[in-house]
Amino acid sequence: MSARTVDPTPAPSGVRDLATTAGTSTIRRALVAAVLVGFAINRTTGMPGAMEDIGNWTEPLGMVSLLIEAAAIWLGTRAWLARD
Repeated sequence: MSARTVDPTPAPSGVRDLATTAGTSTIRRALVAAVLVGFAINRTTGMPGAMEDIGNWTEPLGMVSLLIEAAAIWLGTRAWLARD
C-alpha cells in the first residue's frame, strides 16, 4: 500500500483569487437578491404552474429561507464594504 498526499487547496491559486474579487461578490449578492425577488413574486402574483402558493407567506421553510437570504445579502454587503 502506498501513502497518498492530498493537496489541501481544492483549487489553483488563480481560481481562489477570482473567487474573492469584488465582481464575484456582487454576482453572489445579486443571485441571492434574485431568489428573494422570485419568492416575493411567487407569493404575490404566482408563477406558471405554481399558483397554489399565492398569499402563503407564513410557510415555515419560506420564512427561514427569507431570513437566511437576507442575512447572506447583509453579511456579503458588510464584507464588501469592509474591503474598501
